[in-house]
Amino acid sequence: MKIELYQDGIGYVTDNTAYFKSGLEILSKYANKSELHRIHYVTSLASVSRGKVSSSNPEKRYENLLIEASPKIDSKNKSPSRPLEFLGVKLDEHVHYSLQKTWAEILGVSMSRDDFFNKVLRYSYIENSYLYTNMRTLLNSGIPYQVIPYNAEVDGLISLRVKAPMFVFNHIVTHTRISKEARSERVVDISKIDYWLPEDLLEKSEYSARSELVEYLLELSHIEVQNYLKSLKYPKEIYQRAMLEFRYKEFILSGYIQDMDSFYNLMLEREAYPEIHKSWVQKETRQLATSIRKLIQKD
Repeated sequence: MKIELYQDGIGYVTDNTAYFKSGLEILSKYANKSELHRIHYVTSLASVSRGKVSSSNPEKRYENLLIEASPKIDSKNKSPSRPLEFLGVKLDEHVHYSLQKTWAEILGVSMSRDDFFNKVLRYSYIENSYLYTNMRTLLNSGIPYQVIPYNAEVDGLISLRVKAPMFVFNHIVTHTRISKEARSERVVDISKIDYWLPEDLLEKSEYSARSELVEYLLELSHIEVQNYLKSLKYPKEIYQRAMLEFRYKEFILSGYIQDMDSFYNLMLEREAYPEIHKSWVQKETRQLATSIRKLIQKD
């Protein structure tokens, strides 16, 4: 399901986030179904950093992602990269721990109780004796890749692909219980990226085409754009951002819906449930939160 944002035909949020080369979509709850699903799902979501929807060589890219991040301070081995957080793993009888004892065991691997709480539970969620976690957490806690089981389905795991203005992205990154990956301006050519504009700006301007208006604004200095928008009576939350934060940003959001500090916290804080909580959230951010609610609840 895909929901358009901001009435410009550019912004969107969708839960159809990962693709095989054949065009087959993989929903997040089926990402851990097989090795093939793992590879194509993770590399498809990781490709957002390069402004793409899939990898040209998913097998090699997946292999690199497993050892791409910096090593831990007490280790020489490199760590799995952030996109491995998007690969959910559900465990039940494989997890043993006790509040009274100093040890824990996951998938036959023993660790101290402190490591279990600090390295595993800190990034996971427990419900009805099931441990809902992710591949990166398990690998970082010392669990070998080859013993991590597949799941026919990991219920509750949500991953969304979003294209929204930079200022909306800046609001969303404050929600730290949600895993994220975004387009990297270090590796992507942004000379032809899309820009968000207030929906009535074109009719207030002297231009007949949106592209001409964007081109004009890009020729102005930051202060000149601010003064122009301010003269048209736009509020401070709009005119102070100008073109830098008007750039569209593509990013991935992922988390467990069972975890009330994840997507539900985002939706409540950003006024997707105005009947429960009202705030001074910016309209464009509220629109994204409301659309996420529609995707999650299918209403």
